[in-house]
This record gives sequence, C-alpha cells and structure tokens, in this order.
Amino acid sequence: MKRILLAILIANVVLALAQSPAPQTWTSSDGRVIQAKFIKLDGETVIIEKDGTSFAVPFEKLKPESVELAKKLGGGTSQNDYQIWKTSFGTEIEARYDKANGNTVEMIQRDGTVRRSTLDYFDAEGAAKLSQLSGLPLPVRNPTTWFGKTFEQCELVLGKPQKTEEPNGEWRSYARYYKSANPALSRIKLERVPDGSMSGPVPETVNTVWIYFPKGKIETLGQALTTAGLSTDGLEDAVLNTKLQLSGSDLFKGIKGGIRAIWATAENTKTRPPQYQHPDEDSLFLTVEKPRQAKPPVPLTPFTSVPPAAPHSPTAFLGKTYEECEKVLGAPLKSTTPTDGGRPVFSREYKSPTPGISRIELVRMPEGGMSNPPPETVNSVTYYFPKGSLTTMGAVFNKLALDRAGVSNRTSYKSKEASEAARKGVRSFSPWDEPLPVDALQISRSAHKIAGGLAAYFTPAAASLATSAPYQHPDEDALQVKRDSEDQLSRAQALPPLVTHDSPELRQNGAFGFPQAAAKILRDSKEARFSAWSNADWLYVQVVVWADDDDALGTMAGSDKPSCDQTLLLIDADADQQDTAQVDRKYTLDPFPNMRGIHMQTSLGEGKNTLLSRDSKGRGCIRFLPANDGKKIRVDSFLIPLSELGRKPGEKVRLIVSGTSKKPDFAYNSAGLVTNGRAMFYTSMPKQTYHDFTLGEQTGKIEAIALPDDRQDKQ
Repeated sequence: MKRILLAILIANVVLALAQSPAPQTWTSSDGRVIQAKFIKLDGETVIIEKDGTSFAVPFEKLKPESVELAKKLGGGTSQNDYQIWKTSFGTEIEARYDKANGNTVEMIQRDGTVRRSTLDYFDAEGAAKLSQLSGLPLPVRNPTTWFGKTFEQCELVLGKPQKTEEPNGEWRSYARYYKSANPALSRIKLERVPDGSMSGPVPETVNTVWIYFPKGKIETLGQALTTAGLSTDGLEDAVLNTKLQLSGSDLFKGIKGGIRAIWATAENTKTRPPQYQHPDEDSLFLTVEKPRQAKPPVPLTPFTSVPPAAPHSPTAFLGKTYEECEKVLGAPLKSTTPTDGGRPVFSREYKSPTPGISRIELVRMPEGGMSNPPPETVNSVTYYFPKGSLTTMGAVFNKLALDRAGVSNRTSYKSKEASEAARKGVRSFSPWDEPLPVDALQISRSAHKIAGGLAAYFTPAAASLATSAPYQHPDEDALQVKRDSEDQLSRAQALPPLVTHDSPELRQNGAFGFPQAAAKILRDSKEARFSAWSNADWLYVQVVVWADDDDALGTMAGSDKPSCDQTLLLIDADADQQDTAQVDRKYTLDPFPNMRGIHMQTSLGEGKNTLLSRDSKGRGCIRFLPANDGKKIRVDSFLIPLSELGRKPGEKVRLIVSGTSKKPDFAYNSAGLVTNGRAMFYTSMPKQTYHDFTLGEQTGKIEAIALPDDRQDKQ
C-alpha cells in the first residue's frame, strides 16, 4: 500500500512540473533580453516572474514582438486576430495587422484583400497601436485636414482636449487645446471664430488653427510649414527661406489648400494672456484664405467715332466685325485669310492713328482649337511698338488707355533686375514699374489680367526672331490683348451645340442592367448624362455620351501613336476634398488601345497616384449602342465594389467624370469646366467641383455579369 501511495505522489509531482510554464524570451524596447515566466496580463501591462520575483512591465517598455507574445499568452488581442479599427474620418474597418511596408502598414481584411495605409488614416488610438506593432513613428498630421471639421471629428485624431474655452465677453470664439503627437510641437489650438466680424455667427466647424512651437526652434517659414505638416508645393525658395520676424503682421499666402499663415514669436506675445500664447512659445496662425469678391465686369466701351489722334483701347475692337472697326481705323493695309492646310485664322493690319504705335492687327481665330471655325468678330488685338520705345508695362497700358484697375502680374516674366532683387530677398517690383523684358529667354506667355475680363501678353522684338514676319517684325515689340481664358467660362454656353442623337431606351433605362430610373443624375448636358447608383455592395456609374457616335481610333497629340476614346472616374472616397493616400481612387476605361477595360490607380497623397493596375475587383467598358436614327451612342460604365473603396452604405463619397472622343473630336467633364471656351479632358480636377453622392441609398440587386468586362473581352 505504501508503494502505491508513493507512486501516486511521484506522479503528481511530475505532472505539476510538466504543467509549470517554461520561461519565455522577452525583449525590452532598448534591446535587453531576459528569460522569464509569463504570469498574467493586466490591461497594457504584462506580469512576468524571474528567479521567484514578479515584475510588472508596461507594453511601452517592450519590443512589438514581446507585446504580441504577452497578448497571445494572456488570451488578449493578437495581431493575428481581426479587429475593428477606427479611421480618422469616423468610419471603421475590420482587419488584422500583417506587416510594415515602407511608411505604410499592410492590413488583411475579412475578404482576404490587402489594405495598405499610412498611420494618419487611423484615429489616435489606432495609430498608436499600429505604431507599436509596426515600429513606425506616429504621423505628423496635416493641419489643413481640420478645417471644416467639428471638434468631435478632430478628436478622432488628436484625442481629448487638454482645455476648452467658451465665448467670453466680446470675443465670441470657441477653442480647444490639444497635446500634439508631433514632438517638435508644444500644443495645438483649434478655434471656431465668427467670420467677418465679432457680431457675425459662429460657425459649427473649425476655421482657425494655432500651431505652437518651443521658443527659438524655428527660423524660416519653410521650416515652420514642414514641421507643422503643411505642404510647401508651389512656394518659391525665396519665400521658404524667409527669416521669421518678430512681428505678427507678416502674412504668407499661397500655401497649398488655400491657406494663409501669420507667424508670431514669443517676444511679440509678452502682452498676450497665456491662453493665447505662452512667453516661451512661438506660433503659426493658420486660416483658410477667403476668395476675393469678384468685381462686376466693366462694360465694353461703346463703339463710337473716336478722333483719329486719340488712343484706341482694345475694348473698342473686341467683339466687333472688321467693317465696324474700319469706320474708325480706315481701310486695312493687309489682309490674311485661311489657306488650305494652314491655320484657320483671319487677320487684318491697320495703320495706327495713335503716335508711338506702329500698327494694329485685328484677328479672328478659333477659340476652342484649330479644328473649330473662327468667330465672326474680332477676338484678338495686337499692338506693335517701335523696338524699345516703351520700357514698363505701366507705360504700355497708358499708351493704350487700358484700365489698370485690378491688374495682376500672375506668374509673369521676371526681368533681370527683378530676378536679382528676388535673390537678395527684396520685394519684387510692382507690375507697373518692372522693366519689360528685352531678352527672348526671359519671356513667358503668362498674362497680365486687366479689368473687363481681358488679358495682355507682351513679346519683345528679340522673341520675334523665331516667328514669321507677318506676325511680328524683328524691330517691333508687341502686346496682344484678348479675352482672359477665365472669362470664357461665362461664354461657354454661347458655343454652337454638338450634334447629338437619342435613344428612348437609353434615356429611360440605361444599359447593361443599369437602374437609370432609381439612379441619381449628377449632370445632364447635350454632350453626356452622368448618373450614379449604389446598393449595399456596389457603386454603379454610367455615362451616356449622346454626342459620340464613332469608335474610330485617333492619334496622340504630336505623335503617330494610336489613341482611343477614354473615360476617367475620380473618386474622393472619404469625401474630405483632399488627396488622401491609400484611400482615394482613379478608374480609367480604355487608357490605351492595348489596355482596354477598367484600370485602377490609388492615391499616394499630394496629387500623386500609383501606376495603372488591372487589379480592380470591378468591371467596366465603353460600348456603342444603336440609336433611333441609325446612328450609335456611346455608353461608358463602371461597376465598383464598395469593399474596394473601403466604404459602407450610408457613407458619402465625392466623384466626377471626364472623357474624350477621337471622332468626333471633343471632350466632356461633369464639372462643366472649359478652357478657351471648350470643354476639356482633365486627368485631375479641383476637389470642390466633385459631386456629392451617398452610398447604399438605393435598394435592389445588380447582376454584375450583365456588364461586359473589357479586360477579358478585348485584351
């Protein structure tokens, strides 16, 4: 009996030893390695035991792989488990962390698709977790993403505020202060302040941002913008290298996203209360640049008989027939008419009645391209001056009696004097006093904008050596005046309509199972109808191009390479009117003759995109269907799964389309944008021109197979 009891005791001891957990390898965040037994998991802390002594180790002091081990042993969430991740836009995705890939993390969703995102796509908690798992640094958030958002939306990224302020006395503002994840910043302040005046209404969303820096750490504007996470695209080196001054009156404009910035140093804020700025902080004040109120157009000068010795403004000639102009200018010295194979341009030259002007040329030229007919009236006036007789743009305008009100020198040429002054940090000359260029290498075709919707282009005699004599003599300077291209927007409706065909079936029902009756029409013009429909699974977009009845190939501009009809669908998937990396999409139908069907690009942020990919899970095609007059009508269709967009029913997206036809030669876009009076094919368009669309508002099912997929059918 004693032997049996002894055997049982020995067996229990062996079993207990076998069940005792073996020590694991743990690595601290600074690289030290120990062997210790796992005891338990306590929130974000793991309890381990070594040599009979227990230790509580916070996750933040462990390497990511040790944190993962602790969660696994403690029955907590593992990186191999699917989790709900909240985004900085208030949406959710279900996925598991896989690995870091460059500056992004790769997540695997329930359906097996891989999602690559930067950490700033996630809210503050999610970004912190993924930073710990991946080893990537916490993101520097771009402050422009906070404009137009509520405090609650911003706190998905910034976390809870450290301090809040309500309106007090005359200062009717709401403000919240936040700790920044960016170690180079002291804190961040978001404000809702009345627009226009203290008596105005307080907006519901953020319209000013204060970025605070430790005193003396920032020296230049470029350094301030970069540290704050703002884009410096489009800003010249002279601006970026500007040494920041003590005064808060230095106003910087032109920052990407329509932002203006004011800098204030700690020394400039000694009289400010601490809630605005501490004496040991410098600050950058940011707000959205308000568009200037457009001035009403100046009416054209009535065409009356002018004394021959008086100056002649181009407003006396633009929009008039040659016969009307010749009542003032007399008979032409020379006439030019279109020739076979040449430019479809009509031109007449006149002796100028104004001293100091050699001659005047009145031109009727096509406004939408060389394939368009010229107008019946003058749309371009060129004045020729003796070489070097006028030295500044102000002198030219005075000579022509042009209105100087509201003139801007938009990215115009820079004289040697102005360029040298810019290099020395001196403010540029005004457009009136800046010397006119004399060197052909200095000239550009950028325009001076003039009151009345006009634009002026100056060309020195030296630049005329590359042109033919009928347009400019080598001993003459020239100034061309015509309607500004932006003014064409208001005149686009006056263009002759394209010939269109019709089909009752397409107009009522759409094609390929597209539920036109339930769809939302986002734009319907004589050229094309753009409609969108969505259920819980799909976004279905269809464009019926009424004006296109020919699928013939064309050639690329300046090349003999073949080119085909093409359509582009741009989707602002998070509807934030920003380029959001790994979120926004571009879908192209038939980008090249040898690449038919739907192709996808993913945003990389800052206007950049991935290369064209055939990996979309959607379908798409361009087809020509019968019309009721024996012609055909082009139909462009995109069918895209919501899972590919990372969106769910009820969420909003913004989208827009643009397309081109080779025969007949024209283009369209659903924003109605035109250049020189003609609709154009745009590969990118301002986000504010996109159309709002809510996903999943419609119900019903779609048979995806009903829509041809040209990747298989025509490759």
